[in-house]
Amino acid sequence: MPEEPTNQKSQYLKRDDIRTMEKDIAHLRELESEAAREKIAEIKTGEEAVKEAERLEQSRQAAQERENLEAETEKKDEELIRMREQREERATSAESESAAKTEEEKELLRTRLKEAQLKEEESRRKFLENVAAKAEGRAVEAATEGGEPRSEKSEREMPYIPPVPPVYPRPVPSPIPTPIPAEPKKSFKFSLPSLKIPKPKLPAIPMPKVTGYFPAKSPLFEKIWIRIIVSLLVLAILAAIGTFWYWYLVIKPGTATQEAPIITPPVIQETVKKQPEIIQRLLGAGYYLPVTPKSASAIILHSGSSENNDPYDTENIIGLYKTAGVATHYLIGRDGAIYQLAPDNAIAYHAGAGKMPDGRGNVNNFSIGISLVYKETESPNDAQYESLGWLVKGLKEKYDVTTENILGYKDIAPGKTTPWNFDLDKLKLLISYAPLPASPNNGAEFIFEHLALEKKIGQLLIVGIDGVKLTPELDRFMKTARPGGILLLKKNIENAAQIEKLIQDLQRISLAETGLPLFIAVDQEGGAISRIDFAKEKTGQSEIKNADQAYDVGLERGKELRELGINLNLAPVLDSSEWSTDFLYERSFQKNQEELTSSAKALILGQKTAGILTAIKHFPGYGGIFPDPEKNLNILAHLPEISQFQAVMEANPSLVMVASVVYPIIEDNLPFAFSGNGIAFLKNKLGDGPLVITDDLSQDVFSKNFSLKERATMPLVAGVDILLFSSWEAGIIDAIKDLPEETINKAALKIIKLKQDYFE
Repeated sequence: MPEEPTNQKSQYLKRDDIRTMEKDIAHLRELESEAAREKIAEIKTGEEAVKEAERLEQSRQAAQERENLEAETEKKDEELIRMREQREERATSAESESAAKTEEEKELLRTRLKEAQLKEEESRRKFLENVAAKAEGRAVEAATEGGEPRSEKSEREMPYIPPVPPVYPRPVPSPIPTPIPAEPKKSFKFSLPSLKIPKPKLPAIPMPKVTGYFPAKSPLFEKIWIRIIVSLLVLAILAAIGTFWYWYLVIKPGTATQEAPIITPPVIQETVKKQPEIIQRLLGAGYYLPVTPKSASAIILHSGSSENNDPYDTENIIGLYKTAGVATHYLIGRDGAIYQLAPDNAIAYHAGAGKMPDGRGNVNNFSIGISLVYKETESPNDAQYESLGWLVKGLKEKYDVTTENILGYKDIAPGKTTPWNFDLDKLKLLISYAPLPASPNNGAEFIFEHLALEKKIGQLLIVGIDGVKLTPELDRFMKTARPGGILLLKKNIENAAQIEKLIQDLQRISLAETGLPLFIAVDQEGGAISRIDFAKEKTGQSEIKNADQAYDVGLERGKELRELGINLNLAPVLDSSEWSTDFLYERSFQKNQEELTSSAKALILGQKTAGILTAIKHFPGYGGIFPDPEKNLNILAHLPEISQFQAVMEANPSLVMVASVVYPIIEDNLPFAFSGNGIAFLKNKLGDGPLVITDDLSQDVFSKNFSLKERATMPLVAGVDILLFSSWEAGIIDAIKDLPEETINKAALKIIKLKQDYFE
């Protein structure tokens, strides 16, 4: 590769002066924007003020209704809790009473059993004593009734009761099978006199009916078994009673009345969110994307509260920002949630006319604003401090912001008081301990995961539009189709102020709808293909003499495009054209392969230095075909020279546009953009780095030979990343929806990554 001439090196020395001029221009535009906003504020009509007052009143009424509803809900919850507690108290009381009653009955039963046993023992003792007394001829103890002796008359009137025969104890079975002679048994426990009592002859009188039976005294183990059985019966009764009450109090109410479950409020546990999520709520107002990339070097802290009954109502605060036309980049709610209201690289109106301690003004141009939601009489809570520490640490690492440049609004604007009651030392301590996220929440993967399928499909499209300004129809189209890029044609361009305003309006809508900026594309090749007629740099590629001039052309052209807000140039053309009849002859470098390659690389580097993305075209080349391939589907039997495309990969172009030709050597009957073999061939030769974009799919060469569904789906299936339509056709998005989501996701993620690398 030849060395660059010394003249090119001198061009690099001019960059500092150019950057200084760009900053001055940006400053002047800021002043013009401020003046315009002040003028708009002054001419605001009384009718708008009345509408604003009505809107605020409606907001207050809605907030009051919401508060009343919450109070009513809270009252109902308290009533449900009270009813549940009463029911539990009744159940507990009933169980206690039942247990006490059961215990009382058991105690009464034990008492009665004991009394009966004592009476039985006493009766048996007296009976045996009377029998023994009669046998010995002693006087028999008179029985008592109610504690008094029976009368003699009663005793005489009682019939004669013969002596009771001896009572022998029950025989106990012997464990030894061999019978053992039984010992003579004694009739009683006391000795009887050895007298032979003659057997009296008793008169034939009826025997009185004896009430009661006095068995022999039971052995100890029988008493134990009786008590065990009685205890088991009592326990069974208690279990039955408990089961009944459980069914009555617990099961029956749920099955019979189907009472609604009592919802108890969850216990709020304060947890430290080490990795809080950034919620995308881009306002689409109160900020703009600068032409020159913003370099953030300061963080300004604010505080505020809602104007309705809920001072922590973040939705109300976001609405106030939109109404006032101002914005901070981030808003941290009372619960620690982080809302992103403007992109980091946007200039947001949050710092007013503040001035840094080092004397720098126009703080909006180089600062990121963060506002915390709390009342003036309060301080940020722990959740807010933790989220703020995490966020600020990430921003410090990303933009190299020094701790000295983390300031409150009151530190840069005299008379301001926010953030209220803020402990900056505590924040600095939290920053030192806060963990850095593994991947930033505004990274490509994070944005991709939070995009709906329709928004991902939109990122695959760069489309043309009608008109030179934002109309209701264009606004509705942008919010419905949500394309990833806009193709500007001559019909859209009048002058610099008009195109700047149109691009800013389109970018604002895209950021609000998807959180992603647009590719603003144009064919500014120079010469005959110059969409911007008023541009100063319009040198055609065929007029470029060497690499030095190519670099200068790319740099100047890129600066003009960047100042207008354009970020993608569909140029240069790398086709090798040798015939004057070729439709690309005036649009291509009229050089040999070596000179063509060096000039192309220099032009690409010049555009990249100016901050413009490049799409080289038309791979693998048209090869001098005739007629115009934009109107006729041509077939090229041979494969053109592609070494120049491979060589310029050293300049890292961002995109590659493919040709609209059929190459039978690659695939029969399909144009290169529709051919899976063709796109695979491209990636094999050029790598996976650049995104692959089609030529205009609205051209006759495609619309006459393929249906809309085929044009919208076949290139993506083949491996293309971006579809280019110079005019919108209804049904494009619906056709792409039928593709496997994996195909859509693969292309969308590559596009989002390129946008992240370019716009951050």
